[in-house]
Amino acid sequence: MPFFGKPAPPNEFRFVLVGKTGAGKSRVGNTILNNKAFTFALDSKSVTAVCKLMSADKRFGKKIDLVDTPGVFDTEKNNETIQKEICRCISLTTPGPHAILFCVQMGRFTDQEIEVLEHYIKYFGQNILNYLVFVFTHLDSWRESFEDRDASVPSEDVYIKSLPEKAKSYLEKCKNRYICMDNRAKEEEKEKTVKKLIEKVEEMLSKNGNSCYTDKNYEEAEKILQTMMTVNSIRDEIKNSESFLNKVNLYLKLMFQKICLKLK
Repeated sequence: MPFFGKPAPPNEFRFVLVGKTGAGKSRVGNTILNNKAFTFALDSKSVTAVCKLMSADKRFGKKIDLVDTPGVFDTEKNNETIQKEICRCISLTTPGPHAILFCVQMGRFTDQEIEVLEHYIKYFGQNILNYLVFVFTHLDSWRESFEDRDASVPSEDVYIKSLPEKAKSYLEKCKNRYICMDNRAKEEEKEKTVKKLIEKVEEMLSKNGNSCYTDKNYEEAEKILQTMMTVNSIRDEIKNSESFLNKVNLYLKLMFQKICLKLK
């Protein structure tokens, strides 16, 4: 009979960064973790090739596991690439993420951003909106666009009201959970923003019964992980292993085939 290891620690937060390529996901990840864990580009070309897990201990009393995604849900990605990276994301965030951080560049909330979000919902279901937080990036550039014209900078509330109707509709479905982030700000300001994010996530989780997002795929991934654990196993090492990824991928393959047929 296999040894069943310890569950994910209660003081751990698991975040997933999603959004269109160039939205600033990697910079957001670095700000949250307070390090330079993720490499980022200075243009719209994606540097992140595959889903990548990085962690930070003792961030406002939490260990934070954060998965950066390579524009997985960009609409030009083929189904095989999407399948592989969703599988990797599930493997790295088992037994499920506490929050999905949907990154959008301020001033550029277009139909493409909506398509990325809707593509994500198609794979994970409407319930994912209960765990989603909008992260509006490039706050500094947005402010500068007004200052360069000698115009007064609107408040963040005014910006939210100016969003396209469909974007506001999704924001309302997420109980208006959002933060605006300047990843080039001074450390003190960035820390305040991250603290605000953590507080929003804690409030959100309280309304969700203090449980992370999960579904039958995450449940199966966690079962696979548990069967691979021994007395001396370290969860993070197994989650990052190719053998675990391959086993999860084997299970998920049929599921993705069914989903892809529905999406056609």
